[in-house]
Amino acid sequence: MKVIVNGKIIVENEVLENKTLVFDDKIIAIKEQSAIDGNVNAIIDAKGMYIAPGFIDLHIHGYLGYDMMDATQKALDHISNELCKNGVTSFLPATMTMDMINIHKALEAIRDKMGNAA
Repeated sequence: MKVIVNGKIIVENEVLENKTLVFDDKIIAIKEQSAIDGNVNAIIDAKGMYIAPGFIDLHIHGYLGYDMMDATQKALDHISNELCKNGVTSFLPATMTMDMINIHKALEAIRDKMGNAA
């Protein structure tokens, strides 16, 4: 179990302060800072910054010089790795108006990246 301390936790209708976010692969709890037990593997100090849920980009063509229409794993890896640095945890790739051959290549690369190659 890991904890994030000294952060401002954004929840649905408010911002929580003086709380601790407890997580592993998923959020387990939000507790009082004094309620942390001995099962903690790592303590992350947010240093007063905001702790927010991950963002989902519902329409993206590309990012930082790479495009979905590049139809390569390198482009998709770059886009994925760079977006997550800015809090985007998921995205829906969007193609552009092009010939069907290029659109199919892009969709095949996206499908392969997702692990659903058919």
